[in-house]
Amino acid sequence: MIKQINLKNIFKKLHIESLASRLTFWFLVLSLMPLIISVIYLYEDKMHTIQKNITQELSRSLELKQKYIKNWFNFRFADITSWSQSIYTVDFLKSLNKNFKKNSQDIFVKSKQYNQIVKQYETSLMILLKNYHYVLDIFLINKKGDILYTLARDKDLGLNILKKPFAKTKFSIAYRKTVSDGQVHFSDIEYLKVDKNNMIGFLTAPMKDKNGKFIGVIGVQIRLDNIFSIFSTQKGYRNYLVGFDGILRASMLNNGRKTKNKIDLSPFLHKGKEHLPIYKNSFGEKVIGMYKTIILGDVSWILVDEIKLSSIVKDKKDYAASLMLFLLFIVIVVFIVANYIAFRITKPINSLVKKSIKVSQGDRSLIPYDGKEDEVGILIMSFNKMIFSLFEKSKEVYISKEKLQKYNDELEDKIFQEVQKNSLQQQMLFNQTRLAQMGEMISMIAHQWRQPLGAISSTSIDLKMKIELESFNLDDKKQRIECQDYFLDGLESIESFTQDLTITIDDFRNFYKPNKTLKEICIDEPIQKALKIIEYSLITSNIDLIKNFTSKEKIKIFDGELMQVILNIFKNAQDNFKLKEISQAKIWIQTRDVKNGIVVSICDNGGGIDDKIIEKIFDPYFSTKGQKNGTGLGLYMSKIIVEDNHNGKLSAVNSDRGVCFIIKLPSKVGTIS
Repeated sequence: MIKQINLKNIFKKLHIESLASRLTFWFLVLSLMPLIISVIYLYEDKMHTIQKNITQELSRSLELKQKYIKNWFNFRFADITSWSQSIYTVDFLKSLNKNFKKNSQDIFVKSKQYNQIVKQYETSLMILLKNYHYVLDIFLINKKGDILYTLARDKDLGLNILKKPFAKTKFSIAYRKTVSDGQVHFSDIEYLKVDKNNMIGFLTAPMKDKNGKFIGVIGVQIRLDNIFSIFSTQKGYRNYLVGFDGILRASMLNNGRKTKNKIDLSPFLHKGKEHLPIYKNSFGEKVIGMYKTIILGDVSWILVDEIKLSSIVKDKKDYAASLMLFLLFIVIVVFIVANYIAFRITKPINSLVKKSIKVSQGDRSLIPYDGKEDEVGILIMSFNKMIFSLFEKSKEVYISKEKLQKYNDELEDKIFQEVQKNSLQQQMLFNQTRLAQMGEMISMIAHQWRQPLGAISSTSIDLKMKIELESFNLDDKKQRIECQDYFLDGLESIESFTQDLTITIDDFRNFYKPNKTLKEICIDEPIQKALKIIEYSLITSNIDLIKNFTSKEKIKIFDGELMQVILNIFKNAQDNFKLKEISQAKIWIQTRDVKNGIVVSICDNGGGIDDKIIEKIFDPYFSTKGQKNGTGLGLYMSKIIVEDNHNGKLSAVNSDRGVCFIIKLPSKVGTIS
């Protein structure tokens, strides 16, 4: 006998172990598991980002300070070199030397004759003190170490820099080095007792007469406010400048005054590691730091940037707390949404279960389809629609065929438009590269103009001083002729320097003059033009250029575009030397004739390019210099110029010393596409 089924108990059990509950549970599990994993990943990624941002910020700050300090001292070296070569300053020291030999030192510096010499010549030095705010004092010292003149410190007159109180100072050491090697030297920053223990520095430069004979040294005491001003202390952040003797040179701790702090240099003496791990600094703080070495001739400093570890830990805790709050909020929202979705999904199924129970009890009235478009109704209707659907699909195939033909026609038009658009984009990239190069060219012009402009300024000041001091007696015919010859020589010098400036700007203008005409010339001609533009920049960067031009064949080329290619490759090599701090940097350029064309090879000793990326260097917007230093278009446009516009081949290969760029050009060039 079949046991009677209790449908009421079954329905209660179904309600307890319902599909909705299971759906809600699994929806929560499947939703929250990836969410939790994502939160953990976000936390780890945020920590990595914080670390990376700190490193980038410290690195960027160090690079800016390093460049500023180096550039500031380079300009100061240039200034004192110019002053030491001034005819007026040389004549001043010669006059002091000449009369000093006739008298004892104490008598001479207090004599009426000494005051007359000073009154005659010191105007130009007073102008320097007025126009150059960093100048605190100027010393004229003969080759025996006697201080014959000083602008601001009369009590130093009559003293010898090789004797007390100067004998053991860095100023005295710099003087001796200048006398020994005839070069400009910086004394380093020191605490000088004769200057109330203030932090000061000195520059020394040799002085020679017109015959090149050494007559003495000009010393300049410099103000270091500009150096101290770049150092600041923010919350959790510290930076300072320290010498290899462990003494602070500049920081917010001393503000230019003597400090007793001695810096532990052990964290900074690991070769090749400018990014330091967590360490305890000399101020008792756990920090993350970076450092760079600054070399000014024979003076070396360590530039340090640090951030407290406690400030980083606080950021980590705050971020973790915010993530936990966010996760809790998401859990609540997901639970509410899961319940709602599960109810919506299972509602029609529950209705069908109830109807099935009634059918099993013999209630036939619930079986007929009532026309509602629920899941069950859609299932029944789907079968009825299948045959009708097949008939409709045959019509759609015919209509789709006609539409396809129309789409093909439209596609051909779009392809033509895209080709035109790509041509315009390529031209825009070319123009963008030219604009980027223009900035570099302007920098080169600035380098080439600096010497002529300095010479013009020096000659003009000299002529002006001759007039103001009435150095020539115009009533005397002989001196009037001398005056005329002197001024003519000065004006001719100015005219010569002006011609140099004009030639430089003409070369720049010819390089950027639009020219799309093929010229049949030797390949050496555009190369020489390009080298003329960049060669001075290479010289100032201490880069040796070795040329070997053996190509004699004439080919048809766009010379302006090939100049751009040569300049791109040379500028990349120059930037690489600077980035890697290569000593004895060299570039080899060679041309040679081959069968059906010529080959130009440009090689350097810069260490080469990573094999993993060497195939990508010609891709658009790919750069190894970072976003702030490179556009990633130079080599891309160079490849287009060589391969598309000249039917040639541009490639790069690593060698034992560095990288070689090979340009192959055929004897006949096709038209520009």
